[in-house]
Amino acid sequence: MSESLEALRTEMFETMQRMRQRRSTPPLPPGITRGEINTLMMLSMMEARGETVRPGMLAACTHATPGAVSQTLKSLEEKGLIVRKRGEGDSRSVAISLTDAGHEFENEGRRLHDERFMHMLEFLGEEDAREFVRIVNRMLEFEESHPWKDAAVSNAPRCEKEGGEPCA
Repeated sequence: MSESLEALRTEMFETMQRMRQRRSTPPLPPGITRGEINTLMMLSMMEARGETVRPGMLAACTHATPGAVSQTLKSLEEKGLIVRKRGEGDSRSVAISLTDAGHEFENEGRRLHDERFMHMLEFLGEEDAREFVRIVNRMLEFEESHPWKDAAVSNAPRCEKEGGEPCA
């Protein structure tokens, strides 16, 4: 790799790291955590698509463990923001839906998020915002056309327990 590309790679990596570290988030509606509002927003989107939402679906969509989702749902239920309904004929099956109060919290969280996003777009201006979208789409195009190769993973250092079993 040429020195100029190496320098650009380093600058790009450091800039992306700074974005992750300094990313500001909009204020939350009072009485709710970031994880709870994210769960409410995800639940609202899934309901809007007509889906029957189950805890496992939320865990998969939010990249959270089932235990973490369970704790979040318990808190949201105690606050009166969701209801859980057992499936007919299968008491293990649980469907989750927003209450009216849950919809109000979700709407306020979405409003704050959208407001912040609009401020960012105004700051960037239309030309820079369009250029950003174009570049992100090019990066996605690269990711879709250049998947990670198994060989790269097989050369990586491995974590193994005694007996040669891979670590979780």
